[in-house]
Amino acid sequence: MRILLLWMNLLLVGVSLNAQIEPPELLCVRDDSIFWNPPVNPCGPFIGYEIYYSNSGVQGPYSLLTTVTDPTASSYFHNNQTSEVRHYYMRSVFDCPGQNAFSSDTISNQLPIALPILGASVNSFFSGPAPDGVTLTWPPSPSPETIGYIIYRNTPQGTIPIDTVFDVQIWSSENIDATSSSQTFYVLALDACGNVSLFGDPHTTMVLDYSISVCNQSVTLSWSPYIGWVDGVESHDIWISENGSPPFLTASISGAQTSFTLPGLTDQVDYQIAVRANQSAGGGEAYSSIVSFSTEIVQPIRQLEVFEITVTPENRPEISWRWNTNAELTSAIIWGYFENDPVAFAITDYPAGYPLDTDPTLEINWPANEEKSAFYIETTDNCDSVVQSEVVSPIFLTVTAAGTLTNQLSWEHLTLPGAQFLGYDIFRVDPAGNASQLIGTVNASTTNFTDQIDPQVQASGSVCYLVSARGQFQFLKDQTEIPFTSESNRACAQQEALMYVPNAFAPDGRNTRFRPVPVFGASITNYQLSVFNRWGTEVYRTTDLNTGWDGDYKGQKQPAGIYTYRISLLRPSGEPYEEKGTVLLIR
Repeated sequence: MRILLLWMNLLLVGVSLNAQIEPPELLCVRDDSIFWNPPVNPCGPFIGYEIYYSNSGVQGPYSLLTTVTDPTASSYFHNNQTSEVRHYYMRSVFDCPGQNAFSSDTISNQLPIALPILGASVNSFFSGPAPDGVTLTWPPSPSPETIGYIIYRNTPQGTIPIDTVFDVQIWSSENIDATSSSQTFYVLALDACGNVSLFGDPHTTMVLDYSISVCNQSVTLSWSPYIGWVDGVESHDIWISENGSPPFLTASISGAQTSFTLPGLTDQVDYQIAVRANQSAGGGEAYSSIVSFSTEIVQPIRQLEVFEITVTPENRPEISWRWNTNAELTSAIIWGYFENDPVAFAITDYPAGYPLDTDPTLEINWPANEEKSAFYIETTDNCDSVVQSEVVSPIFLTVTAAGTLTNQLSWEHLTLPGAQFLGYDIFRVDPAGNASQLIGTVNASTTNFTDQIDPQVQASGSVCYLVSARGQFQFLKDQTEIPFTSESNRACAQQEALMYVPNAFAPDGRNTRFRPVPVFGASITNYQLSVFNRWGTEVYRTTDLNTGWDGDYKGQKQPAGIYTYRISLLRPSGEPYEEKGTVLLIR
């Protein structure tokens, strides 16, 4: 029973909704005539169409103008000699007891209203369905009588209609060239009577142009201003696509600007760029024409870092560096100077082929053992842009022979920006200049070392050294680190030859010969020993370091007593040396 009652109630509600009295479809007003489409109301017999009007505005009050009793009528003339503004609505009168009569939409005798265009965009991958054409968008007309919109365009022949659309607020055309010149459009509202709204503000598209700088790796964009929004352009967005990728926003600039330079172009990339103008208020936006180009730019030096400076066994500097191998160079020059005379001059060119060598090493024809030197690399690319590396200097070592059988080493620190020093290793070197014996290790802040000389081992008195720095180098470009070692020049010291002369000898005892004993004798040349008696007679002479006087003269034993000796020789430096003294002969 409950189910049956519920079904009957629903049926009654449905009948009630279907039997409501529909009004005429009020279309428009033209030449003082009101036009409508008659409704279909099957609920009962037709009585009439009531027309209400107001000359006090859309809010009324409204008065009954007339009742049209012809059911086939679709218009009514309402004389308006004073051209006053009038608003109308209609109701249907049918003999349908208990049914409500609906009112029609309210229309006026004024022209339909067209709201300002939201945007006029040149079609691209950013907007619009038709490539290389134009897309217009606008809000719906607030006039209920509006049935469509007429698109007008400025042409050399004047402003002409080019299309009419219905039931939409967007229009596109691919038959208009908006890439080479700006295009200007209007959108007018249209009603069923053929009334057309007044012309509003025209909207003019943006044309984008570009200029590539192969040397600056940039593109300069310029565009015609977007015209149409009363409140103006608030900002411009630069959109870019690379090799067909989805477009992305790369920059936002002021709405007053009509040019922009985009830096950082990459070689061998297909670019597509468009500019979007954004309305100051109201949410309007419009895209420019799109520009497309492929880049053929000069690759500059983006990295130039010296990561090692050392000295070869031949006392020539050797420099290693890292650069981006795709750089297009006309020259790469190594410059050098002595720190006491900082006038740099070009030492050598490095071949600047393409692609460049990876982490090259170059030995420089330069006397690294004469004084502290400094070096840098200078590159010039195909655009004549010059880039210089940091200045680097190898360790400069000096060695001094002290008089106590020691050599004093001192050095100037390695100059290598980006390096962290861990310490220094000190080596004696062989005749070829190679490290042969590690003799000490010091911390990174120490710049001196003392080496004790053993005459039995270093018989010549000449010892050569090098100092080697250890550390980590960090590249500024990518913060990666590598270990490094850097050797100094080879520096030597010559200990002066010394003579230990006995003050007495006993030919018949233990010390049977008078023989001076040399220290570092291997370095002595032009040696001569002479012995004289008290009357000045030379009783002995030799040039052999390994022989001495046995106390005889011409086969005769000489008497005990004081004798005078004289020693002469040449030191390794070429300096003559002479020593005189006395010796006691004991019998």
